[in-house]
Amino acid sequence: MKFMLILTICSQVHQNCIPPTVHDVVFDSHYKCATTGYQTAKDMLTELGQEFVDKNQVVIGFKCNSISEV
Repeated sequence: MKFMLILTICSQVHQNCIPPTVHDVVFDSHYKCATTGYQTAKDMLTELGQEFVDKNQVVIGFKCNSISEV
Protein backbone atom coordinates (compact mmCIF):
# COMPACT_ATOMS: atom_id res chain seq x y z
CA MET A 1 0.00 0.00 0.00
CA LYS A 2 1.18 3.54 -0.77
CA PHE A 3 0.42 6.75 1.14
CA MET A 4 0.07 10.41 0.25
CA LEU A 5 0.80 13.13 2.84
CA ILE A 6 -1.73 15.96 3.03
CA LEU A 7 -0.95 19.01 5.21
CA THR A 8 -3.35 21.68 6.44
CA ILE A 9 -2.18 25.00 7.92
CA CYS A 10 -4.66 26.82 10.16
CA SER A 11 -4.85 29.97 12.26
CA GLN A 12 -6.70 29.55 15.53
CA VAL A 13 -6.95 33.36 15.86
CA HIS A 14 -8.64 33.84 12.48
CA GLN A 15 -10.44 30.47 12.66
CA ASN A 16 -9.55 29.55 9.09
CA CYS A 17 -7.30 27.23 7.15
CA ILE A 18 -5.64 27.45 3.79
CA PRO A 19 -6.56 24.71 1.30
CA PRO A 20 -4.79 21.41 2.04
CA THR A 21 -1.41 20.90 0.42
CA VAL A 22 -0.40 17.53 -1.02
CA HIS A 23 3.22 16.56 -0.40
CA ASP A 24 5.05 15.72 -3.62
CA VAL A 25 6.31 12.29 -2.49
CA VAL A 26 4.36 9.02 -2.40
CA PHE A 27 5.37 6.91 0.60
CA ASP A 28 5.75 3.13 0.77
CA SER A 29 4.62 2.94 4.40
CA HIS A 30 2.30 4.73 6.79
CA TYR A 31 5.23 5.06 9.21
CA LYS A 32 7.35 6.97 6.69
CA CYS A 33 4.40 9.20 5.75
CA ALA A 34 3.59 9.97 9.40
CA THR A 35 7.16 10.70 10.45
CA THR A 36 7.59 12.94 7.42
CA GLY A 37 4.34 14.70 8.34
CA TYR A 38 5.60 15.53 11.82
CA GLN A 39 9.00 16.68 10.56
CA THR A 40 7.49 18.76 7.74
CA ALA A 41 5.06 20.45 10.15
CA LYS A 42 7.93 21.27 12.52
CA ASP A 43 10.04 22.65 9.66
CA MET A 44 7.15 24.78 8.42
CA LEU A 45 6.53 26.27 11.87
CA THR A 46 10.24 27.04 12.20
CA GLU A 47 10.24 28.72 8.79
CA LEU A 48 7.20 30.83 9.68
CA GLY A 49 8.95 31.96 12.85
CA GLN A 50 7.91 32.18 16.47
CA GLU A 51 6.50 35.72 16.26
CA PHE A 52 4.16 34.89 13.35
CA VAL A 53 3.13 31.53 14.82
CA ASP A 54 2.41 33.06 18.23
CA LYS A 55 0.54 36.07 16.81
CA ASN A 56 -1.69 33.94 14.54
CA GLN A 57 -1.73 30.79 16.70
CA VAL A 58 -0.76 28.70 13.70
CA VAL A 59 -1.28 24.95 13.85
CA ILE A 60 -0.43 22.41 11.18
CA GLY A 61 -2.32 19.17 10.82
CA PHE A 62 -1.71 16.30 8.46
CA LYS A 63 -3.08 12.98 7.36
CA CYS A 64 -1.71 10.08 5.39
CA ASN A 65 -4.23 8.89 2.81
CA SER A 66 -3.82 5.43 1.37
CA ILE A 67 -3.81 5.35 -2.40
CA SER A 68 -4.28 2.55 -4.87
CA GLU A 69 -1.17 1.26 -6.53
CA VAL A 70 -1.30 1.38 -10.31
